[in-house]
Amino acid sequence: MEALPECFLCVLRDMEKFEKDVTGVVASFREKRRVLTEAVSRSLGIPPPSDFSLPQSVFENESPKPPPRVAAALTGLVGNVIRSFVGAETLCQAVDACAGGGGTDDLALLLRVGADIDALVEGKNVLMRGVCSASLPAVEMLVEEGANLETEGEEGTDKGFTALVYACDKSHPEMVKFLVSRGQDTGHTPLSYAAYKGPLGIFEFLLSKGADVGKSVFEGTTVLHQAASGNQREIAEMILDRGLVNDVNVRNDALETPFLWTACHGIRDHMTRDSDAVADLLIARGADVHARNRGGNPFFIMQR
Repeated sequence: MEALPECFLCVLRDMEKFEKDVTGVVASFREKRRVLTEAVSRSLGIPPPSDFSLPQSVFENESPKPPPRVAAALTGLVGNVIRSFVGAETLCQAVDACAGGGGTDDLALLLRVGADIDALVEGKNVLMRGVCSASLPAVEMLVEEGANLETEGEEGTDKGFTALVYACDKSHPEMVKFLVSRGQDTGHTPLSYAAYKGPLGIFEFLLSKGADVGKSVFEGTTVLHQAASGNQREIAEMILDRGLVNDVNVRNDALETPFLWTACHGIRDHMTRDSDAVADLLIARGADVHARNRGGNPFFIMQR
């Protein structure tokens, strides 16, 4: 028997998966329709139709609008019903599809029917997922639909991250500008990650929007430490030139100077690296090459 081309099998497998997904969506929408039809029927004092199709007269005879508070309560109840069928994982999958070039139609549909926009999946909400996927159209749509900009993640070393911190960590300038334009707090943490990851444009933009350079992410660490660790020479040079950090030998709580941080782990990945470009700059600006941290370790020890 002649073997089938691999591409035929791939297409068949994808078709079967698509059919299964479509069938699941149809079943889900039918159930939503049933629940909502029964709710409307009860409110109108009529028995729910067996085929869940309300009489046309119901739609033609517009009833008086309920008071705003009642309407809001009803909307909330309907939203709760719909959210019970459309989970945050489904919404995240739609964002991933959008990032993969699949368009925003699926995402728009899920948002329209009231999917839970702020629930966390694997430590991230759907807005953070969109940022990490570099899908600006998805992020714009989510924010316009009311996604909470200040929700914090709960995933491992990313605990406490907001969407803006992720945008800085992923070095997405347009994403950063959009989130800030919609009112996300620049704070000090996004600035710190911008100093570490670059580029210079993001760092300068956050400063122009009021990010507090005087604060640190943790334990006395300055933006100069982070620029040193990330080997961001342009950013380190700007920090020194503008006097954002006055002392090139400023120490954090562990008595580590920015020069020592050119040889040690970064704030994000805890990986050892050499930041030669920034090290040369700091030495030229008067860095103490013999500095030691609280444990008495000099530069060459921290390189190991």
